[in-house]
Amino acid sequence: MERYLARRKASEVATPVGPVELPPRPVERTEANRRTARSARSSGPMRATTKAEGDREPGKSTVLSDNIAPVLESEGFHQWAAQRPTGSALEIDNVNDLFMIAYPEAHLHTWQIEEQMRMSGYLDPSSPNKYEPTDRAPIREILVANNSAGKDSTIIAPIIAWILLTFEKSSVVLTSSSHRQLKGQTEKNIRNFADKINESFGSTLLEYKDLNLSCPLTGSECIMFATDKPGKVEGYHPIEPGRKMMVLLNEVKSIDEDILKAVLRCFGYTHWIEVSSAGLIDTHLHKSVKKAKRIYPEIPQPGESFTRTITVDDCPHISDDNKNALIEECGGIDSPIAQASLYSQFIHLDSVYVIPAHLFDYPPPESNKLGNKLRAGLDCALGGAEAVLCVFRGNVQVARESWRIQNEPALTRVVVEAFERHGLRGAEINVDVGGLGLPIAHRLEESGWSVNKIRNEAKPFAKVYRNRGTENWWTVRRLIQDRILKLLPDEKQLDQLKKRRYKMYEDNTLMVEPKREAAARGEPSPDRADALVLCFCNYSVNDIYKESISLPQHRIGKYIVDLSNPVEAEEKISGWLKKARELDLEFGGNLMNKVRNNNGNPLNHTRRRGGFTRSNWNSLRRL
Repeated sequence: MERYLARRKASEVATPVGPVELPPRPVERTEANRRTARSARSSGPMRATTKAEGDREPGKSTVLSDNIAPVLESEGFHQWAAQRPTGSALEIDNVNDLFMIAYPEAHLHTWQIEEQMRMSGYLDPSSPNKYEPTDRAPIREILVANNSAGKDSTIIAPIIAWILLTFEKSSVVLTSSSHRQLKGQTEKNIRNFADKINESFGSTLLEYKDLNLSCPLTGSECIMFATDKPGKVEGYHPIEPGRKMMVLLNEVKSIDEDILKAVLRCFGYTHWIEVSSAGLIDTHLHKSVKKAKRIYPEIPQPGESFTRTITVDDCPHISDDNKNALIEECGGIDSPIAQASLYSQFIHLDSVYVIPAHLFDYPPPESNKLGNKLRAGLDCALGGAEAVLCVFRGNVQVARESWRIQNEPALTRVVVEAFERHGLRGAEINVDVGGLGLPIAHRLEESGWSVNKIRNEAKPFAKVYRNRGTENWWTVRRLIQDRILKLLPDEKQLDQLKKRRYKMYEDNTLMVEPKREAAARGEPSPDRADALVLCFCNYSVNDIYKESISLPQHRIGKYIVDLSNPVEAEEKISGWLKKARELDLEFGGNLMNKVRNNNGNPLNHTRRRGGFTRSNWNSLRRL
């Protein structure tokens, strides 16, 4: 404990480095490396030793416990693959000592040290008294931590390694929310920590194979899995009666209820640890937190459930820039994913709606907040659903037209008439080409309207969204939250905007509810809301705000060009360049040499924004 108190005092004054980046798996090791590791370890203050046969702790009794007997009497219970121990368990007092052996230069946060000590048996990390858990009075802890807090690298991986190394014939059952979470993050950290331990001791103490970590020295084993079949979870019990067994649930917020019920039927565990970021209310994780007997900073008692919540404020390694970037992507500090990811807040069912109803309660904004540019969105449909055209000028919705038409030619005809009626150009119109939208977009092109084809299933620009359609909805949410948009008094449109739901996945990414699932709940197709969202697709909120800044006029050849109107500017510039090339004027050649982007490359034409990219316009402004 003296070492712990000294490290805790140092951690309060040292600059935290955040969760340790575990090194990659070593390819090969030479005898010189082994000698160097042994020399460094023997000269350090925390060399680990093995327990003598006569010094075994009394907690490892062979008395048959009441709650193990039903499992042993049943058939088909899980058989551990652990073999007879080849040596004696290491005498390492706690998880923090083992972590510091692997990473002697690490500076952990205070909460990381405290929870490493608490899971080791020091229920009060500031006290020298250590509790030895049993199956009758296990250590039960629920740790809810924000994203990037270092749960896998500083809590899960070290506690598993410590259990396997310091207790003979111990066992760990680890399950996670998905195979992707298990293989992509948790298993990687466990494997790398095991490699680091082997390197530090100069011997293969921990062996890894196919989601199974074992310790031949102690005959202990950890099995990891992610499954959707409850039958694969039942029947786990200690390798021998009285031995240590830990049940560890990672990202429990997303584990299926049937799987959790099966895990709860495991018997004989001495440690029950749940580690997760926050999720929805009324889930197993939320109920467990609410039912906990002790809440930090209270001190847990043997056998009582204890919970602690870690937020971004407890993790100095997460920079303000990263926090602000996440808040910006998620639509502000009040965004549910920002609250769950940064502040470990459980999300109420009301916040499952992309744009909650209360965000629409604001006075009509001014009409010049997003410039004077026209934007239009066309959501196509035939038969019973509505085909909807929505038009904005700047931040003001100036038109909304809808039709119920049975065939493509008739719909294309009325849509073209609406385009002409509102003075639209092809570059200003976004069309959803999912489903029936693609053939209609082709018909529009045949009619001379080169519209922008939008696929909601496309890859998003920001990683917190599952697809482009979800990102577009969050862009509109941000504009409404900032009280920018001035909408037409359309109750049907407003109702559809308020009722679009979303899902949050175990990796804290978002996706709007598919229309089929909404229809199964009895909700009508949100055609008017989708058309409105299409007006602002392929833009970030910052891009839209920048367009509200008036750009100065520039002389391009004989033309005075207003760069705030890309369509008009392209027409004038393209015509002038064509004429310059035809006449082979030196001035035109000089201009072409000037018109380059930031990387020094000539400007390239593209369909986006009427023919030039944003970098093209910035380059033209510098002429």
